[in-house]
Amino acid sequence: MNHKDMSAVIEDKLKEINRLLPKILKEFNHRNIDEFMLEVRKLTAFLRMAYLNEEEESQKAVIPPLLKIFTRYVRVIQNIQLQEHRTFQYITTYMADQPYEYLKLLNMKKKYWQGEAASLMEDNNFDRVKDEVIKRMPRKIHASQIRKFSLSHLQNLAAINALHHETQIHAALSILRDLLYLWDYLNVESLFWGAILSKDGLQTIVQALEEFKNICCGLELMQPEYLAKIHDEKEKNLLSVFQKSLLARKNDIREKIRQELNVLSKEIYQGELF
Repeated sequence: MNHKDMSAVIEDKLKEINRLLPKILKEFNHRNIDEFMLEVRKLTAFLRMAYLNEEEESQKAVIPPLLKIFTRYVRVIQNIQLQEHRTFQYITTYMADQPYEYLKLLNMKKKYWQGEAASLMEDNNFDRVKDEVIKRMPRKIHASQIRKFSLSHLQNLAAINALHHETQIHAALSILRDLLYLWDYLNVESLFWGAILSKDGLQTIVQALEEFKNICCGLELMQPEYLAKIHDEKEKNLLSVFQKSLLARKNDIREKIRQELNVLSKEIYQGELF
């Protein structure tokens, strides 16, 4: 892939990111935020592949600060929106009363980060980001580099063993997201792992890993610093039961993921990779 083709990919992804920016700042709709986060992840994955052979730290791919900071703010907002959604799902399923104090706390935190995001982007957009990224792009991505990228990701995935720690599961998500988002560039059919894992199969595993990570983020919003601010005893009890249900779901997903990734790792080791 030459520099012109790479620039076209970057321009396309940043055009979509820029298109979503005013929509997000207008109302912070969760669909626009979800779409924005997806486009940023696709851009990041592409840059990681493009800069794989760059040895000097100063030449490695980096998301420009403005986009990086805004994305961090938006991710916080997205986590809160997901937790609000899970809370409403739970009380609807079990016909429970709304936890008004907790929802108010979440809304206050959400409003704060919406304000931070809006302030950051006042009189700003990502046009300069595009110019900065394209300027730093390597001249070419060779086919051998693309193959090296996919195989190194699979090696890293196979090296993640028991998945006892959340950081290992999140690392597996990052690896598999890259492979999913770059599927069309990786020429999977020419690599042995194309026979091991289909794009649909990869999507299924990524979705499970994303649910696990989202629940982890939701549980962070149920730490004592939040629940200690709840004064209503009935609401405290409700949130305690809700928290336990999230922990149970998290553990169920962890076990499912562990089994699927253990099978995948064995197949990788049995393939021609090693």
